[in-house]
Amino acid sequence: MSELLINSLEYLISFFDDYFPDEERIFLPGLSREEVINAFQSIDLPCPDEIITLYSWRNGTSSGFKSFSNFPPEFCFMPLHEVIEIYENFYRNSDDLECLDTIYQDYDTMNTENCLENIGINENHRMIHFVNAGDQFYSVIVTAENSYVLLYTEEGGGQDLCFQSLTSMFQTISASYQEGAYIIREDKEIELEPELFKSIWERYNPLLAQGPSSAVVDEYIEAQVEAQNEDDELWA
Repeated sequence: MSELLINSLEYLISFFDDYFPDEERIFLPGLSREEVINAFQSIDLPCPDEIITLYSWRNGTSSGFKSFSNFPPEFCFMPLHEVIEIYENFYRNSDDLECLDTIYQDYDTMNTENCLENIGINENHRMIHFVNAGDQFYSVIVTAENSYVLLYTEEGGGQDLCFQSLTSMFQTISASYQEGAYIIREDKEIELEPELFKSIWERYNPLLAQGPSSAVVDEYIEAQVEAQNEDDELWA
């Protein structure tokens, strides 16, 4: 798993160096394995291997990505100290922890918020935000073994399961650039090829392909294509 994750991340670095060199330079040096584990121990959470791999590779970025303007949207890969601060300040030291529970008892099991139940996770786990996308976060479900990735929306507390692991997330992103689901235009803007993107997402997220997450991706694709069509009409 770690090798697959590193391979995807290294492809992205190579891609940025070719097309978006300014973004390649915003990555911060990685931490030691011990530093990552100790950071999670400080907030009494287990640390999945994929988190260790990710933050040992690079410790976040100093600003957001313009090139990630599709799925995920433009975002900032947060340094680990910011991840820990958000958890400490807003969740660990607060009485209101419901927003970080992955299962809502008041929803039925087919609700997107409860989609982890559909893949066999039937208990609450904590999650940490590791990517800041404005009023949304990409968040990792924190267990000792797995790292499911949710898109968490602050307003309303929506939690949409998007990727079955951190590795799957970065495999999806890197393959989308590599295979042409993300098309780099002459103006350096990125255009989505919807059918190819959906097939890549399904390839790397087979556990989610038949569940509510597939509808989440379809909604994203529909919104993205609509936005692209409006831009084309504006510049026609």
